[in-house]
Amino acid sequence: MTTLQEVAKASGFSIKTVSRVINNEPNVAAHTREAVLDAARRLNYQPNFQARNLASGRTNAVGVVIHLSAREVFEYPLFNEILSGISEALQAHRLDLLLRFADNDVRYTDLVLQKRVDGLILMSIPAGDPQIPALLESKAPCVFTCRVTDNPQQTHWVDSDFTDGIAQAVEHLVDLGHTTIGLVAGPRALALSQLKRDGYTRTLERLGLDIRDDLIRYGDLFTHDGDGTTRYFMNLSNPPTAIIYNDDLQAIAGIQELTSMGYTIPDDVSVISVDDTRLARYATPPLTSVHQDGFLKGKTAADALIRLLLHPDGNAPPVSHQLPVKLIVRGSTGPCSQTSSRNGSRQRT
Repeated sequence: MTTLQEVAKASGFSIKTVSRVINNEPNVAAHTREAVLDAARRLNYQPNFQARNLASGRTNAVGVVIHLSAREVFEYPLFNEILSGISEALQAHRLDLLLRFADNDVRYTDLVLQKRVDGLILMSIPAGDPQIPALLESKAPCVFTCRVTDNPQQTHWVDSDFTDGIAQAVEHLVDLGHTTIGLVAGPRALALSQLKRDGYTRTLERLGLDIRDDLIRYGDLFTHDGDGTTRYFMNLSNPPTAIIYNDDLQAIAGIQELTSMGYTIPDDVSVISVDDTRLARYATPPLTSVHQDGFLKGKTAADALIRLLLHPDGNAPPVSHQLPVKLIVRGSTGPCSQTSSRNGSRQRT
C-alpha cells in the first residue's frame, strides 16, 4: 500500500502538508491541495481510516436503529424518505451510516457502548423500551424520531405533530357530515398511538360529539387488516361512516376489506390515512392522508445529532422539534350518505 511519505515525496510537499490535505483541513492553498491530490490519485493512495479513527477516538459513523424488521422498513416508503434525509445530512459531514434493525429484542445499545458508532438515531422505538435507561445513562449522543418517555425533556427528539394531524382529519370528516368516526391508532406501545388518540378525542369533544371506546382500536404497523379491524368496525350495531387508519398501507388494506364487504369508497365509507407516502397517491381511490415530511424528519434528526457530536461534553441544549403536518384531501373521503348502506345492509358476512 502506498504510504503518506510516498505521496509527500511525489508531490514535493512535507508530510504535514500532505496530511492536512488528506484530512481535508482548511487553510491549504488551492494549488497545493490539487498537487497533493493528484499525486495521491497517481499512486492510488488509500487513507487508513481505521488507524485515524483509533487515534482520534471517533468512528465517523452514526448508527440508525429501527425497531422493525428489514422487510417492514424497505416495503414502506416513509422509511426510505426518512433515511434519505438522514443520509444527505450525514454525507455533508462525511459521516458513514450503519443501519440496524432492532426487532426481536436485538441489542442496539451495543453500537455506542462498544464504540462502534459515535451516536444513534432511533426510529419507532416503543415507549418504555427496556434498553432506553442504559442508553440514557451512558450519555451517548442519541436522537429519537419519536417520543419514548413520559417526560420529553429526558431525550432529544424530532417528531411529527400527530395530534394536530388527526385533529385535521376529524375536522375534515365532520365538515363532510360524519359524526361516527373510527380510529385505528397504531400499536399501544408507541407514543404516536396515544398522540393520535389524543387528537381524536379532543377534537370530538371540542366539536360536541360523543366519544365511543368501541370506535378506537389499536394494532400493529402496516398490517394488511390481518387483525380484522375493518370488519370489526362494520359489524358494530352503529358502524362508522368514516375510518382513520394508522398509515397508508393499513388504509389500502382497509379499503380492500370494505370493498369485499360490499361498501363503496367514499360513497358508503370515507377513509383517511396517515403519512401520505407515494402509496396514498396511487391507491384506488387516491387516499386523503395526513402528510408528514419524511425527508425533513430524517434530515432534522441527523442535523440534531451532528450538533450533539460537536458538544462531546454533553452541554448541548435539549433538542425537541415538533414538525408540522397537513391533511391532503383526495378521493377517499366524501359527504356522509344517509342511505341504508350506512347501517350495514350491503355488508356480506
